[in-house]
Amino acid sequence: MAYCADLSGSDDSALSDDCDYHNFKEQVKKINKQRLKPQTNCQEQKNQDLKLLFSALLSGNVQSVVEYIDSGLDVNVNVEDGWRPLLLAASLGNPDLIKELINKGANVNLDRDGCTALMMACNCPNTTSPFEKSLEVIKQLVENGANVKEINRKRMTALMFAANNGNLKAVQYLLPLSIKNAEDNQRWT
Repeated sequence: MAYCADLSGSDDSALSDDCDYHNFKEQVKKINKQRLKPQTNCQEQKNQDLKLLFSALLSGNVQSVVEYIDSGLDVNVNVEDGWRPLLLAASLGNPDLIKELINKGANVNLDRDGCTALMMACNCPNTTSPFEKSLEVIKQLVENGANVKEINRKRMTALMFAANNGNLKAVQYLLPLSIKNAEDNQRWT
């Protein structure tokens, strides 16, 4: 086939010596669009799943949380603003969620801004979850390897959070496991 430059149209037509060139180029564009589209849909689906997981955690819906984790979401995923499923469940004093998340492999020593799940459970107010439920959470975390002696940026320990929150049963449980005379940044024990 002889090359015959067509200078009447676009730059592409000037470079083509084959009438199928434009069809090929359009097919490549379609394939590239199709390749990009599923990735966008997958990311949108993951974002939607994270929002639904966050809602299920907040409402304490254990079955839904387990279904989302079983569907492929990482049990230690950042669901929103640094909140991991275990941290959120601990801050809400939900022992059923804690048990399931630990069974699914949640890391009991993850933190959010320096506060661990154990600290969050100790700081859970009685109005959010009765202290008895928070104590169940605290025991599950400790029995599964949570570091009782961990300190946050203000040098506070889980024991300090429990004492500050007025959770006497948590204080009694943690006292023999903790550094009793640890001081925070303000030198409070």
